[in-house]
Amino acid sequence: MHKKYKQWKVILAHPLVIAFVGVASYFALLIGLNILTKLLYVGLTALVTVKNQGISPELMENGPSIGQQLWAYLLQTSPLQPAPLFGAYMRFFPLAVLVIWLLLMPKKLYQMRIAYRDLNKGTKGVARWTTFKEMLEQYPIVALNEEEYEGESGIPVLHFNLSPVWYSLWKFQGFSLPFCSNGYVFMDRNKTNAWVDAGTQSGKTEMYTYPTLDLIMRAKEKDSVIITDLKGNMIKNTKAEFERFGYDVWCLNLVKPEYSMGYNPLELIKKAYWEGDYDTAQLLCNTFTYSLFHNEHSHADPMWEEASIALVNALILAVCFLCKEKDEPEKVTMYTVSVMLSELGQDPDENGMTSLDAFFSDLEPTNPAKLQFATIQFSQGITRSGIYTGTMAKLKSFTFDSIGRLTAKSNFAFEQLAYGEKPVALFIVYPDYDDSNYALISTFLTQMNYVLAKCATLSRDSKLPRRVKSVMEEVANFPAVPGLERHMNVGLERGMIYYLITQSMVQLDKNYGKEGARALINACGNKIYIMGDGEDDAKYFCSMLGETTVISTSRHGDPLSMDKSYGESEESRELLKEEELRLLKPGEWIVYRTKMRRDLKGNGIEPRPIRACEAEGTKMLHRYEYLMPRFDHPMTFEELHGEPSPHAYLCMEELIIDFKIDTVDIEDTGVYTKDPQPKISHDEIEEPREVEEVEYIHGTTKETLPEEEVSTMIEELEPIHDTFTLLTNVFSEDQLTLMRAIVQRSVEEDQYDRFLSLDTVEEVENWLIYFDIPEVQELFYSMVER
Repeated sequence: MHKKYKQWKVILAHPLVIAFVGVASYFALLIGLNILTKLLYVGLTALVTVKNQGISPELMENGPSIGQQLWAYLLQTSPLQPAPLFGAYMRFFPLAVLVIWLLLMPKKLYQMRIAYRDLNKGTKGVARWTTFKEMLEQYPIVALNEEEYEGESGIPVLHFNLSPVWYSLWKFQGFSLPFCSNGYVFMDRNKTNAWVDAGTQSGKTEMYTYPTLDLIMRAKEKDSVIITDLKGNMIKNTKAEFERFGYDVWCLNLVKPEYSMGYNPLELIKKAYWEGDYDTAQLLCNTFTYSLFHNEHSHADPMWEEASIALVNALILAVCFLCKEKDEPEKVTMYTVSVMLSELGQDPDENGMTSLDAFFSDLEPTNPAKLQFATIQFSQGITRSGIYTGTMAKLKSFTFDSIGRLTAKSNFAFEQLAYGEKPVALFIVYPDYDDSNYALISTFLTQMNYVLAKCATLSRDSKLPRRVKSVMEEVANFPAVPGLERHMNVGLERGMIYYLITQSMVQLDKNYGKEGARALINACGNKIYIMGDGEDDAKYFCSMLGETTVISTSRHGDPLSMDKSYGESEESRELLKEEELRLLKPGEWIVYRTKMRRDLKGNGIEPRPIRACEAEGTKMLHRYEYLMPRFDHPMTFEELHGEPSPHAYLCMEELIIDFKIDTVDIEDTGVYTKDPQPKISHDEIEEPREVEEVEYIHGTTKETLPEEEVSTMIEELEPIHDTFTLLTNVFSEDQLTLMRAIVQRSVEEDQYDRFLSLDTVEEVENWLIYFDIPEVQELFYSMVER
């Protein structure tokens, strides 16, 4: 770590030191000249005595010497008083000394000032760290104990300890907090977002998330909090403490869905539809399906994505329509939607029409569901089949019994976060070994943001009565949350605060795109660097911290000579270099702050960066150093939740809508009928008969053509084909083998079998929309574009 060159000699250039040297030099000159005048006076007096009395042997032996006389005279007179050599003129002697001093000393004093003053004028950069004194003026202090503290919650920015002696001194000066052996933290309770850049095993959860949750729960002004909890360790360790401080604890559990709270992603859509607000229902529907199907990094034609979105929109609105007619709101679920597509979208006839087409044809032209389905009606053949197949692949997770039950009913309202009697701690627990249901996380957060933002906008003062904080750990591991950037920028005044915790900037770029990731980072007023994994992370923070001016010394001369010449010069240097950022010790972090503009008294400040440093006694504490008695409760989910949730016992057949569809005939109008048609018995079916001739109608003339002529005419007709390209026309056998091998190790067996059954370029292109396999996509599109 860089050590600053300490210029101890700059004290010699201090104005007080210069003034002291000037005054002391004047009095030294005055006293010296006074002694000189007294020496002359004593000498002249002795000469006069000898002249008048002569030199006697007795005087030579017993008389005082010149030195003794001078010493006696000095003791008898003031050192500031000159000898009376020139009588009354001696009163101007101090003035004469001053003239001599002015001729000699000012230049010397100026040279002293120039020689020893600090060369660092900040010409190469002015970046520096926030001092401890400035921290005392800018941030409130919270003791790290088990008790509540006054005011709102915030995030920890710097930790320090006080010995009993120092605590006594602080107490004497008005420090009101109790003595705490765990120390104290400076806390930022401003309405600002935070981004924590911390790689794997850097201690981000132990050093940031747990201490932040501790500060949130212990504040007397309670905030609700949403925590994305990978693997579920945080809810196990903190649930008891949240409840002790008066919180309602909820859990959306994707690891053990049978113990989860109920969450129906269609609840908001259903509510708007039942209220007759079809515009809002369609908007919410599109927001939900967009999060399901949108892939920022897909190279496929966006038509496939848009078609799947339109299809699911149509299905959801159709289910709402049917359930409202039958007064069965409990059946508006994604399980019902998935089953509807599965049942009605299969078995196309020779025209490619399915029972789903018949169903939507029967709806009124202005029905929202039919309008959404119009996109699908324009597709034909392989295209339509590809849309149905790809859409069903995305919806299949909702057909699993566990997820189907979890998403069947909501028992938590988002409004409870801000308007409930108690503050809420809501954990979203998800597995690290299976990402098939991750879309539910982004959907949940998107709908939460929508509801809270709408509530705040419609309130009298345009903000929530209780602040809601989102601690989004591993935010780049689940699908992007649509509109997150907007909510992070606009939501602060509403009381919606976000803490994003990532492993690297690259991880965030991959999920939100480079521009989107930068927008999220820029929306955070506190940027905390612990130990980012990406190679660009340290570079980013290094550039943000800025440059400072340092004094560089040089030494010249023969290597073995003691006679050396020294030089000093200004140079620029990063406040912390990239390699120094990568060498932070456990407990050390860097806080780059941009939104801290005033201190505790309301005075404007410069938001300098903060450095938690072990050498300075300000390193942050980990959970195991002070929170283990409260935040260490290993247990299973069964032990955590107790009894399974009510939806665990739900019968899935209760969610099915009884669709009864007529067979779609090529000459039929395609009308959907809810009631079954009478069945024809086997006896009523006539025996087939041989057709001997075909009647051909031309205008009003009716003539009979021989069967042979009809056959010839049919053979001469051009066949009608769908436009498609065989894989073998584009790819070599080796390329196909390579693609199949990569797919086999990247997907499940059923999807691999499906891939093997694909014969055309169009089918593979549609299949790749729903499976992110970069190696296959790169090979496929490079060959197709040729």
